[in-house]
Amino acid sequence: MELQAIFIAASFFFFFLLSAIPSFVYSQSDSCSSNLNLNGFVPFDTTSLHCDLVWDAEDYILRTGQNLWSFVLSAPYTDSYIAIGFSPDGSMEGSSAMVGWTSMDGGGGMVKQYYLGGTTPTQVIPNQGKLVVVHNSSTIVYRSPSMYMAFQLNITDPGSHLIYSVGPRNWLPASDFRLTEHRNKISTSWNYVSGQSSNGDSNGDSDPYSRLRKAHGALVMIGWGILMIIGVIIARYFRQWEPFWFYSHVCIQLSAFIIGLTGVILGFILEDRLNESVSKHKALGIIILVLGCLQPEQKHPNQEAVHLAEIGTDVSVEGFP
Repeated sequence: MELQAIFIAASFFFFFLLSAIPSFVYSQSDSCSSNLNLNGFVPFDTTSLHCDLVWDAEDYILRTGQNLWSFVLSAPYTDSYIAIGFSPDGSMEGSSAMVGWTSMDGGGGMVKQYYLGGTTPTQVIPNQGKLVVVHNSSTIVYRSPSMYMAFQLNITDPGSHLIYSVGPRNWLPASDFRLTEHRNKISTSWNYVSGQSSNGDSNGDSDPYSRLRKAHGALVMIGWGILMIIGVIIARYFRQWEPFWFYSHVCIQLSAFIIGLTGVILGFILEDRLNESVSKHKALGIIILVLGCLQPEQKHPNQEAVHLAEIGTDVSVEGFP
């Protein structure tokens, strides 16, 4: 019993570290306190620009200067495009955007202006827009672990309504420069004097699928990670309390299965809407669902092994990104 308790506690701690370390590394990609020097990479001075974290969910940082309206947008590298749009009213329609992408080896970098005529990919037109971009000022560079898109605008007033988006992971535009639908977006208001940004989304949520993400994670954690384990413990160590242990075990396990199954279904819905590749995470979820359906006989020699496998897999999927 003591060995099992130590195994479970160690598993929780280990996979908690696995889930926390990537988030910590991800948050260190860039910051306004860092001494950014892109001389030789960007055709204008970037050391004296106003700086602010404009999109916390995607770690977008914007640096601006009023000398020819210089802009430097940094974001963690995810092998996808990044975009900043200048909107008349904070919406996507009628905006002009600067979109950039590059590879980790520095090859194939591209920054282009797009006109956002609507919300569908066919209405996002490359090489169109109302922005007057200074010749040879636009560039995008990769400096691990971030990429920096820089450009200058020769206009009187770029407007305070700025919108940002990020493309699907591991997808870059083809030779026709057509974009696929973004996986996340946000609308903000930018103060050029103070260099600070405020969220302009009417719903105050930078991630349109944040509720679905939270519901998926919470249901899976409660069902497979908590209730299922409690049911196993009751069946293993409280059998002297007849018939309380049996009815409690059945009710808890049934509730855990229904809640966990609901979480798995939400996971499939979320994957479909985000259009992302989460094959490893999905495989672990399916394994848990299969193990949750297994009901070895009460005297089966492998009954304890099945229970331990369920617990170990439940713990691992919670820590796996």
